[in-house]
Amino acid sequence: MDPDGEDILLVRFNRSTNTITATYVEFDDAGEAAGISMYSWSASNNVRNELNGNRATPNVKTMPSSGKSEWYFPRTFPVGAWDAGKSQQKSGNPDLGDVFVPTNAHHSVPTYGPGDKPMPMPDKDGLYYASKSQDDTGYGLHYSPSGYTLGCIGFETQEAANEYARLSDKALDSKNGRSMIFVYD
Repeated sequence: MDPDGEDILLVRFNRSTNTITATYVEFDDAGEAAGISMYSWSASNNVRNELNGNRATPNVKTMPSSGKSEWYFPRTFPVGAWDAGKSQQKSGNPDLGDVFVPTNAHHSVPTYGPGDKPMPMPDKDGLYYASKSQDDTGYGLHYSPSGYTLGCIGFETQEAANEYARLSDKALDSKNGRSMIFVYD
C-alpha cells in the first residue's frame, strides 16, 4: 500500500478492436508523476442474447440497483466512464475465472417479468415482449474461458485478468487512488 501517493489506473476498452489499453500513473509525495507504465490486453464483450441470435429466451435475471430482479436478455457492458472497485477472488466459478473486478457501470435494460415467477413464455409466434425496463448493475471485468459473458468484459487469459486486478487494487490502495474504465464502440 502506498499511503502517500495518489496512483491512477486509466483503462480504455474498445469493443470494435477487442483491446484493453491501460495507463498506470504513479505519483510521489509532492504530487508529481513518478512513473508511467502502459499495458495492453485482449478482451471481448461477447454476450449471448436475442439480438445476435445466441439466446432464444430471456432466461437470465437482472442485478437491479433497487427492487427485485427481473427476467431479461443480457446486454453488453455500458458505454461510458466507470469506476472499478477492489478485486474479488472467485475460485470455483468457472465462468468468472479466479478474479472479478466490479465496477459501478449500469444501464436500463428491457425486462420480461418478475424474477421470482416462472420464466416468461413467448406469444403464439414465438416472440417475447418486454413488460418494462430496469436499471441493471453487476458489470465487471474477469477472465472468460468461453469467450462469452453476461455483459461483463472478458479477458482472453487468466493471467491478463490477474495483472489488471493487481494494478487496479494497487491504485485503489494508494492514498486517494483511482481505477477507471472507459468503454466505447
